Amino acid sequence: MPNDPAPQFDFADASRQIHVAHRLVAAAQALARATQAATVHHHVCAAAREIAGAQGATFVIREGEQCRYAEEDAMTPLWKGTRLALDACVAGWAMQHRRPAIVGDVYRDARVPVDNCRTTFVRSLVTLPVGSPATAALGVYWARAGAADVQPLAPLQALADLAAATLDRVAQAEALAQRADDLASRLEQADRDVQRGALGDELTGLYNRHGFYLLAEQALKHAHRVGQPARALFIDVDGLRALNDCHGREQGDILLADVARAMKYTFRSSDVVGRIGGDEFAVLAITRGDADALQRRFTEKLAQLAARRPYPVSVSVGAASSADPQESLDALVGRAEDDMRAKHAARTAQQALAAASAARPAAGHPQA
Repeated sequence: MPNDPAPQFDFADASRQIHVAHRLVAAAQALARATQAATVHHHVCAAAREIAGAQGATFVIREGEQCRYAEEDAMTPLWKGTRLALDACVAGWAMQHRRPAIVGDVYRDARVPVDNCRTTFVRSLVTLPVGSPATAALGVYWARAGAADVQPLAPLQALADLAAATLDRVAQAEALAQRADDLASRLEQADRDVQRGALGDELTGLYNRHGFYLLAEQALKHAHRVGQPARALFIDVDGLRALNDCHGREQGDILLADVARAMKYTFRSSDVVGRIGGDEFAVLAITRGDADALQRRFTEKLAQLAARRPYPVSVSVGAASSADPQESLDALVGRAEDDMRAKHAARTAQQALAAASAARPAAGHPQA
């Protein structure tokens, strides 16, 4: 009995399978390095087109009841950036039914929106769901009808599974990074809150004594280093103790808050402004402008706020400019305080003289 002929070994098919295996390995290696979803989409489309010997591939994302064509690799443009209803495209069908859609001829399959294909090369396609549950789809396209009917699905399904696993990993990494960023933001905010608590005055919202001297010292050193003029103001609220005694501590706090508001209105954010004592405030202004004009603006704003109060409001202000790079902040603020006290003493003496003059009998009319 004659021997049956030996089956012919299909070298071309074997070579093709080896190429597909190598391409899957290369895709897996590229996806292992991916850190962003867009990178995953790009690698998967490129690999799918090559593995299938197709003319195009797309990666489609489900967004609610719509499909968004997020990426493509094709010989001519397809639908990248387009959104279609989930029920109006093959990608949506594959995701909803959780199984591949094989379309041998796009013009003979009711699942295909043929109007979207007329301006493209697409005549045949395969679309596979990605993920479980499916949140994406991988589409592969040929210019020849019937090509999808003979396309092995196993390599494309393996690629789709790789894509799903990689996207899950990327999403988890992004979520973890977001949580880390949120935690870092909360820690930074907590640190700022602690700094405000340590350096800030709760009543006025200005720096407290420690905060003022800490930051003003740095600002003064910088001004000396770059040759900028620095000016210190020392402000004392007149009659605060008497106001507390007559009208209560709450009214005194309102007055201090008024002074702080006037200071915030007057001085720049780059100036260092603080409450350094019960009724004492200090400013370090780094400016080439008219410092006297700043002082006038402050007193005018305070007068506007004080007009709403049922008690008189006044402050004593002293100023000192720093021209000596060796002068310390303590010395500069001390000179501003001395100037304030000298002005306050002169004003007090002038007021006493005016009161005495008003009380003295007019000439020619001796007191009975």
